[in-house]
Amino acid sequence: MIAEVDLFGIFLSGMFVAACLAGIALIIVRRAFLWVGFYRLVWHRHLVDLALFTIFLAAAVKAMPALAGALGRMS
Repeated sequence: MIAEVDLFGIFLSGMFVAACLAGIALIIVRRAFLWVGFYRLVWHRHLVDLALFTIFLAAAVKAMPALAGALGRMS
């Protein structure tokens, strides 16, 4: 289960933090795809973006416990 994240006294849902991380990763990949011209090869750009966001979100949720453990050891 994903617990809350304490950000300077404000408690945020772990899913919200994972979605923000996935959104940032998506923005970076979208810019790279635009620069390379990848979107000219796909039929529906928004479906590709949705699929990428879903993949990044799953990866972020899977990495949250490891990331929380690493951050807990640092402080």
